[in-house]
Amino acid sequence: MSAQCLLKWVRTSLMISFRAAASGGPPLWTEQWTGANSVQVSDGLFNVMLGSLTAIPQNIVTGNNTLFLGITV
Repeated sequence: MSAQCLLKWVRTSLMISFRAAASGGPPLWTEQWTGANSVQVSDGLFNVMLGSLTAIPQNIVTGNNTLFLGITV
């Protein structure tokens, strides 16, 4: 099989989170994209609407000067 025959897209599960620190500590908010809500990845790119599955509490956004986005595949 040549490299040209490889799949261009795949569906995968993602967990996306906001954290107060770059590493360590519990997440302030998480959203899991699994099963019927798994994400299509095409050429390494994907698109999700944060907060569409799990609402983001307003105090997470307004109460933190800096947030770190975590993505786990």
